[in-house]
Amino acid sequence: MVANLSEENSSIDYDALIKDDRIHSRLYYDEAIFQHELEQIWYKQWVFIGHDSEVPNRGDFRIGMIGRQPIIICRGDDDKIRVFMNRCRHRGMTLCQLKKGNSGGFVCPYHGWTYKNTGEINKIPLEETYGTQLDRTSVNLIEVARLDSYRGFLFASLSEEGRPLMDNLGLAKDNIDRFCAMSPTGEITLNHGVYRMTIRANWKMWIENSADGYHVMSTHGSNMYLDACLVAKTPKKPVAALACSMSLPPAIWVMATPNLICGQCVAKSA
Repeated sequence: MVANLSEENSSIDYDALIKDDRIHSRLYYDEAIFQHELEQIWYKQWVFIGHDSEVPNRGDFRIGMIGRQPIIICRGDDDKIRVFMNRCRHRGMTLCQLKKGNSGGFVCPYHGWTYKNTGEINKIPLEETYGTQLDRTSVNLIEVARLDSYRGFLFASLSEEGRPLMDNLGLAKDNIDRFCAMSPTGEITLNHGVYRMTIRANWKMWIENSADGYHVMSTHGSNMYLDACLVAKTPKKPVAALACSMSLPPAIWVMATPNLICGQCVAKSA
């Protein structure tokens, strides 16, 4: 689904910025446009945040981001997966600072407020000093407005309104089905680590680059040369083009960019 930003904010003339044959560079550096994208895309639409196999056991957690908002993906002691805003309800301190782990709860490093891994407030230091002013039910961790999954892929939205996930996935559902069909069991497990990159660019640039095959011959020419050499030396053996140039075994992969990208190293033979 593509959000129609032009209908949401008349102060930005997207028709003037986006033409059939070109787009304006302002789309990549204008702070107002970026904030508008955060509000109308990242914080309203469904965003891929992970896979349920990343938290297979009770107490497992992993942190992440939706736009610029930090989140915690956690499987509680009741075996239910929840996604919390990674903020202490007391003063807004980042609650969980570990990338992943297993825990019965979370402890704020600032004032020591503790929460169960199901989100309820557990202990508050010097709680008696609050008297009757503190309502414990009002300080549980905040969950994302909507959470859903398809074949293990987790999607979240910070907006209570919007289309159901299955209506929103569209053709992406077929791609996920094909991706899972690569597995002999029909299911996948993300348990072989993550390759992370920090890209100092507008978020749209990474998606566009991933879909741009025109640059491969020039930018990644050395990889293509290495692949050719390996194929020439072992003409009777199948070679995974991407895998061999990266010294990795053939595998399926998932890219957790703003768009969910699934793929497989494709074997070729001379």
